[in-house]
Amino acid sequence: MSKTSVFSSPIMMLVKSILPVIASYSGLTSSFAEASSDLPTALDSEGCRLPLTSNAPCAYLDRVGLRSWTKQANFGDVKIALVSSGLDFQVSSLNSAVFVNSGEKGEGKESDGIDNDGNGYVDDSKGWDSLGRSSIPWDGYTGLGTFSASVLAAKESFNSTKINNNLIEGVATFVKLLPIKIMSDSGVTNPKLVAAGLRYAASRKVNLVLLEAVFESADRDEICAALEELNQMQVLVIAPAGNTGRMLQERALPASCETANLLVVGSSNELGNLTKFSSFHPTWVHLVAPGEGIFGMTSAGFGLARTGTNGSAALVAGAAAHILTHFGFSKSAEIKQFLLQRTQSMNSLQGKVLSGGELRLPSPAYR
Repeated sequence: MSKTSVFSSPIMMLVKSILPVIASYSGLTSSFAEASSDLPTALDSEGCRLPLTSNAPCAYLDRVGLRSWTKQANFGDVKIALVSSGLDFQVSSLNSAVFVNSGEKGEGKESDGIDNDGNGYVDDSKGWDSLGRSSIPWDGYTGLGTFSASVLAAKESFNSTKINNNLIEGVATFVKLLPIKIMSDSGVTNPKLVAAGLRYAASRKVNLVLLEAVFESADRDEICAALEELNQMQVLVIAPAGNTGRMLQERALPASCETANLLVVGSSNELGNLTKFSSFHPTWVHLVAPGEGIFGMTSAGFGLARTGTNGSAALVAGAAAHILTHFGFSKSAEIKQFLLQRTQSMNSLQGKVLSGGELRLPSPAYR
């Protein structure tokens, strides 16, 4: 199956960079607080991402300890469900990162209209579209899912998508991503769609979930039940706090579910303090991670730096993947406790997030 990206023209790329700004105020799905225009980028001698105008290459990766982990040869088998807007499968540097369902592969099984593996989902060869319009979860919402996928797992290859002839790599290129679409192409979702996406993730026995739908609703039972199902399976679910700049209210989802396996991430600036746009809560938001000027790719390989808690959550998901494989953790509680006990405490974060700190990873030599 093939699809032509509608975002290939310069005009649509401009529209695409503006839409996340509108979406952040919609109250339906909190994506990014803002999206910059695409910035000229380059790679330093060690393969890090940086804006050409920056004097601090990869500063956010260095500060939280992620850069040293990206250099490690990691052959762990980690499957991450990306419950978001879908994925642009035409971005070549993500090709090797996509999980392929062997039960729906080959001999035309990808599109034969038959549930060949008997899992209750027809033709789910590369993830699932909870909206039911297609078995392939194409990303139609300004590249939100594609962006987070690239932050996590974009991998340099001979024909990788380039930005000004330079490549962008993810922080955990060894992971396999299971894209699950739970929002329309205009960025709208609802509790039923989110719950359906989470249940599909549970059915595929993933190791981690990155859930990118943040909104308010009184209808929370179905989402909370789906999160609890993953909790019983010991699967850690990482979610952004949102970009309201205010404390989360009682109807905030998924944070208000408070399941033991939920890790909600706020956004920090270059000093490690809470950004002005980040949502917060003294118990529902657990830690912060860099969220300003995070580099990645959107649909059609369009590269830019974005600002928002989704980028923060994607970095934490990458950190969790490294921790899971490095220490052999099998339970969500182990990964969550490890990350929360090693944050860098900040006075400005006390009373704002549960740990009172920003993400910090020890050296890969730590055992």
